[in-house]
Amino acid sequence: MPQASPEERKAWGGPGLTGDAKAHEFLTNRGWREVSNGLWFRPVGQRVEDIPHEEWDALNFLINEWDHDYGGPTVAGART
Repeated sequence: MPQASPEERKAWGGPGLTGDAKAHEFLTNRGWREVSNGLWFRPVGQRVEDIPHEEWDALNFLINEWDHDYGGPTVAGART
């Protein structure tokens, strides 16, 4: 059930402040990977403390609005 704030929808929602394409593209362009339906992994080698605030914002929108999830430190199966 959608739970994103109006501010999150304004920043990351698509036409009519719905959709996930803007946040999805933003994260994938920065090396994030969605390895299954809504499970996101940060780029290999990126430390959690180095994730930019804007990337957390996009991820939180996907979590709050679309029930996506953060899967941890690297893409599944990747070697670091």
